[in-house]
Amino acid sequence: MSSPSVSPRASHPAPGERIAVPPGQDLAAAVALLRDDHALLTTLAESILKEVAEGDRDDCAHAITTLQQRLAEHLDTEERELIPSYARHDPKDAARILDEHAAIRKTLANLDVENDLHLVRAEALRSFLVALRAHAARENGGLYRFGSEPARPR
Repeated sequence: MSSPSVSPRASHPAPGERIAVPPGQDLAAAVALLRDDHALLTTLAESILKEVAEGDRDDCAHAITTLQQRLAEHLDTEERELIPSYARHDPKDAARILDEHAAIRKTLANLDVENDLHLVRAEALRSFLVALRAHAARENGGLYRFGSEPARPR
């Protein structure tokens, strides 16, 4: 299996490691890290498509695990660093984001089982990738815009 072509910035941890925003930083610091992370997450998701096309279940399992770890940390960081403040600003959109996070986590968990049963379908993965991109776009337009505003305390 080849490595994704997008590598995290020096400030980004490896998949599975915690994305940490230094104490005392405003929300803009978290937004910058998370916004950059969207490109890496897209590349990781696309790598699963490649592995499915090549038919190697072990490489596909590795790609799924890598995406699961990185995406779980990404979602956890949003929920820890941004959503509590955002929920006070726009509770309806914050709840929508949390619902989408739950759906993303469920889909990722199902990918493992589907891979084990030889049921991973490229079309379902493409749909998941479209949903991830739409989720990122919504976050960029609401949650991340909110977090990028100057002097926004955590």
